[in-house]
Amino acid sequence: MSAYAGFAAACAAADPSAFEAVLAGDAVLVCDHGGRRPLPLAPARGRAVVARVLADLLTDLRTGPAAEPPTETTATAETIGSAKTTGSAETTGSAETVATVEAVNGRPGVVLRQTGHAVGVAGLSVHNGQVTGVLLVLNPDKLHRWHRPEHPPRTGNLAGMADVEPSAPSTARMIDYWLGGTDHFPVDVAAAHAFEGAYGPCAEIFRSLRSYLGRTVAYAFDQGVRDFLVFGAGIPSHGNVHEVVPAAHVLYTDADPEIVAQGAALVAGSDLVHYVRADATDPGLLTDGTAAAHLPGWGSRPVGLVFLGLAAFLTDDQLRSTLDMLYAGVPEGSLLIVDFDGTELTAYPQALAMMGDGFHMRDPRDFGALLGRWRPGPEGVVPVARWRPEGDPEAVPDAFWGCVAVR
Repeated sequence: MSAYAGFAAACAAADPSAFEAVLAGDAVLVCDHGGRRPLPLAPARGRAVVARVLADLLTDLRTGPAAEPPTETTATAETIGSAKTTGSAETTGSAETVATVEAVNGRPGVVLRQTGHAVGVAGLSVHNGQVTGVLLVLNPDKLHRWHRPEHPPRTGNLAGMADVEPSAPSTARMIDYWLGGTDHFPVDVAAAHAFEGAYGPCAEIFRSLRSYLGRTVAYAFDQGVRDFLVFGAGIPSHGNVHEVVPAAHVLYTDADPEIVAQGAALVAGSDLVHYVRADATDPGLLTDGTAAAHLPGWGSRPVGLVFLGLAAFLTDDQLRSTLDMLYAGVPEGSLLIVDFDGTELTAYPQALAMMGDGFHMRDPRDFGALLGRWRPGPEGVVPVARWRPEGDPEAVPDAFWGCVAVR
């Protein structure tokens, strides 16, 4: 039985010993309960502690009020296990709680449902066959996308945003749409469809890029990195950094104030994850105390720098100087996770024109020189789908290339 299936079975049984069987000794649990359950915001640490907390939470789900069923349900995921309670309708729930292994933000995870209505979602980090990290979302405000049917009919489920819809699309929200999220507006969907009309389907390409983010971040965590500084972060969901490594400290940044406001609302309440406004090319973020305030190991231990989706909008001189600035600002052993746009769009002149004059494609053979003092890992500069793939690489065009480089 895989770690994912074992975790789902443990959820179904609400059994501490079953959880201990799949948890690593140093497992960490981070729970987003939205203040609706009497739990501390601090992470639970250690196999026995995490197992006990998870068992208590799952028992509470089984014996608490039953979830309201959705208008219709479909069952497409394999049922791994289930638990059922009966009792007085006034005090206990009578709905079956089912745990299934499904894709959670692009990676395997576990979804908990009652009568098709999501009551919890667990994002899992797995290493050497054991669960090392659990991000358990019990906050009902963040579970809508998991109800059956899979996606709600309404777009624009934007936490913390104004009621007035924006008049201009956002690249970050377009990507959220392509990733299958709900944090976008009709104007973003229209722009996404217009670009697809000039280029072709984009969802698979951006999901491949998000998988690359997940693999590289998990690799950095396995190398001992516990602090991540993310530039141009966009919407912090659907497999973004804190969902891949829930035990790490993560500082998201973006230059778009609307995206920052939305992102900060989505991660509010966590003592490990923060979102601030910053320009990736501005050295102030490294020196003005912002990074040190949110990343406890800043300056004293290696950090993971996530620099995705930005190179295409910087000239060679800007990119070279920015990466050199970052190199000078972090300790030895730090890792740079970077990507850039190859020359794919040269064959699609209409799509290329839509990107504007500030868009820069690059020949992969030339990118190494722009890294300066950063040293690419043994994988080199490769299409993102081919960077340490889990199984066969995704069959997508080589639109994005990247590498993990070390200081």
